Amino acid sequence: MKGNFLNKLVGAVVGVAALSSGVAFAESPSFNRIELGYMDNENFTGYGLDMSVELSDNFYITGAYSDMTDDESVSIDVDASILEAGVGAKYNFTDSSVVYSELKYLDVEVEGGAFRDSEYGSILSLGVRSMVTGSTELFGEVSHNNISNTSTSVVLGARQYFTDNLGVFAKVGRDDFDSDMYSVGVSVRF
Repeated sequence: MKGNFLNKLVGAVVGVAALSSGVAFAESPSFNRIELGYMDNENFTGYGLDMSVELSDNFYITGAYSDMTDDESVSIDVDASILEAGVGAKYNFTDSSVVYSELKYLDVEVEGGAFRDSEYGSILSLGVRSMVTGSTELFGEVSHNNISNTSTSVVLGARQYFTDNLGVFAKVGRDDFDSDMYSVGVSVRF
């Protein structure tokens, strides 16, 4: 069932791109944004906050925090909190598209009953963001996380703005452990 939902969401992202292909291109995507959303990552669900702030035309800072609970556990509650903080560099390769890379510190804490574990590492990401219209953005990112169980993941998504500053986002992803994830929420750019 989850795979069917992911296929439909990816199809919707492709559909938005196809519908907007004849529309005039917009300005470059803003890296001044805050997003709050619901997340589902295999058995864990919860909420996350993601933000970035431009420091110059080519550099920005970025951070994220998520708090999730294992829905499948019946004997004990298992909670996970993930903190990311780092820097990014971006380069406009067209008037409406940007390629970017990020290096972030990663701190993961998992707690359940008497069990508690904390790990830290890093995330290296490479992505592309493109404003296909003045209010629609499509993006894709490949990330490699270097923690005890290293993994590489791919994320695709879209942001649709209803005003100059307020919109919604949806993204889907998969890592090399075949774990699926999706996230939906509110996006504010400033």
